Amino acid sequence: MKTFEPRFEQAITFKFNAKDTNQEDMGEGNAFWLRRAGYHEEEITEHLLDTFKRVFCRRFKPAAEVLRISEEEQPWNYCWVRKKNLSADMIGILTRWLTFVKTLEKNKNTYFERIGVTSLKQRKLDPLAKRAPGYEIIQELYNESNKFFDQEGLFEEFQADPDKTIIHALFTDHDSNINFQQPHTDFDYLPCRKALERSFNYSWTAHMPITIEGSWITLWFGTGNGYTIKIPFGTVLLLRSDVIHGGGTPVVEQNTKSKKFRRLHYYLVTEDQPAYPGYINPITYDGLYSLSDLHVQITRSEL
Repeated sequence: MKTFEPRFEQAITFKFNAKDTNQEDMGEGNAFWLRRAGYHEEEITEHLLDTFKRVFCRRFKPAAEVLRISEEEQPWNYCWVRKKNLSADMIGILTRWLTFVKTLEKNKNTYFERIGVTSLKQRKLDPLAKRAPGYEIIQELYNESNKFFDQEGLFEEFQADPDKTIIHALFTDHDSNINFQQPHTDFDYLPCRKALERSFNYSWTAHMPITIEGSWITLWFGTGNGYTIKIPFGTVLLLRSDVIHGGGTPVVEQNTKSKKFRRLHYYLVTEDQPAYPGYINPITYDGLYSLSDLHVQITRSEL
């Protein structure tokens, strides 16, 4: 790599070290970094500025390329977000499940309930309701799902109880103008505070699309705008109970309204943090603010 005089190299270092800080954009362009490195005003020519720009872009573009890993797969998010590929057996049961769930949708007002004010519809799948429609395939779905999570080592790692697994079937009905949820968690924060006092096992949720349309979800890794991702068919996204999220699509692809984005929602439940299906927590950890006041769901225009 070609090197330049020490002042030039120091200016390059100053600019690189300022990335992702409040010093990154000082409103003065590259001349700011050159002056900070000791260049006098009369030395900062157009040629020097052009050289600085080319050298900086050439050196640090490869680093930027390496960092183009989706946020949900970044190693620093591993402790609360996981993405897994499904087994062939799991994909097989989803194919059979899709045929059954389409029959339920024909009587959607009977078999599904609306989630809040959204057009998202859900049905809790009861593995013990022997007289309910689809009892056998619901049993098969529970068995195959628990088998998959067990083979992935998730029950052992999370200390979750497979007998407490809860599954909901969901789809987007497009019968209202709201096709996504506001920021929330699926579990109350209160039990999590015990983690400060002793060892605590967080419950998790899993989000699994069942068609090639995939499904959409928005995650918040901090306050401000959410990070919307598409979960592709053949994968499952797992979220620790304290991850702020919102299911549904904020209109981000062509022909969105023709797609139902059918998916399964799982509760993987630990002894420390019971699940209350249908419960949505909209309040911050300290109980003082609404999550939707601090976390923004961007509505995108349809393409």
